[in-house]
Amino acid sequence: MKGIQVLHKDHARELMLCTNHLKMWRERLVAMGEELKQILSD
Repeated sequence: MKGIQVLHKDHARELMLCTNHLKMWRERLVAMGEELKQILSD
């Protein structure tokens, strides 16, 4: 990651932001899946 940051700071920043957004959406989808599973089991 250090090498990428040195060579392409702007692109590395964008990549990290995208990665963080994907992680956030993944966590939300997992939580929604768990909630749906709970609703369907009731």
